[in-house]
Amino acid sequence: MIGLGLSFGRIVLAVPKLLTDLGYIDGQNAVFEHRSSQAEPERAADMAADLMRSKVDVIIALTNVNAFAAKQATSTIPIVVWASHGALDTGLVSSLAHPISNVTGIESLAPEIDAKRVELLKEIVPGLMRDAMLRVEKRSIQSRFAAQRPINI
Repeated sequence: MIGLGLSFGRIVLAVPKLLTDLGYIDGQNAVFEHRSSQAEPERAADMAADLMRSKVDVIIALTNVNAFAAKQATSTIPIVVWASHGALDTGLVSSLAHPISNVTGIESLAPEIDAKRVELLKEIVPGLMRDAMLRVEKRSIQSRFAAQRPINI
């Protein structure tokens, strides 16, 4: 697993626990390798190369910086991206629906899935009549009502 530092501390602690819950026990039937750039993104390529030399079976990359470094280091080892941002727009992946390369994961800020988020919100709040979303983009606050496709709110 490669991460940028302390801001992802909870994830770094949670992933081994999740894997343990699935039966992968560190030191018994699995080995968990962890690399952190200590908030220095320029170290990501070195960390990815180090994981390659360790012959890991899968790489969990926290953020796009680490995912791109891992993708550049290997086209054969599966890379799971935790919290990618704009994976389609940045070219990290060519499809959110169907992984075509060795990269897959969780997209957290994809406009393509906003409509699905609204659908899920409608299921959670059946009486939902109007939805608004605020997000920070290029230092300005934008308001967007509803989704890209009609869902009959």
